[in-house]
Amino acid sequence: LVPANKPFWKDQYIPAGDLRDHKSQVRRADVLIFSGFNSEQHSREMLTGYLPHNLSSFTSSTFELDLVPTSERTTQHTKDIILVTGIAKSQRVVKALPADKNLIKHFSYRDHNSFSSSDIKEWIEYSKRNDVSIVTTEKDWMRLKKHTELLERTWVLPIDVEVSDISMLIEKLHQRLGTAKKG
Repeated sequence: LVPANKPFWKDQYIPAGDLRDHKSQVRRADVLIFSGFNSEQHSREMLTGYLPHNLSSFTSSTFELDLVPTSERTTQHTKDIILVTGIAKSQRVVKALPADKNLIKHFSYRDHNSFSSSDIKEWIEYSKRNDVSIVTTEKDWMRLKKHTELLERTWVLPIDVEVSDISMLIEKLHQRLGTAKKG
């Protein structure tokens, strides 16, 4: 998975960048998926000269959906919200918030953060004190849903991913895994 806004050929090696391996190692890949492109044509033009000719590449785009309540006990969400994220590049989530929402505060944590009881207490108290809803990502909700005290005030922002030519990608994966259907 390669971010469109920072493809590996424009990146630097650790510690200055995110690369852990030599750029030429792309030849070992069976498939690359470029995330964040709006059109496949744009990606093909951009990739010319950077990838081996036999390497299949696909593009993906994300689409933000409406906020989803975390349970039937969740109260109606308010215009004003606080956002809780424990993911890399949380600014993408901020940009994905529905236009009718007013972000009052963003509780941003490192990727894969283990939220503490005191963190959760702080969000709930802030939410009640300021009469705002709590919004989080699907990924973060998977770690938070065991905390039932959040159910009444928390909404999830789902993200849908669309991959170009998904049937071709699935076929390539089946070929690589040796599970391709025989004619």
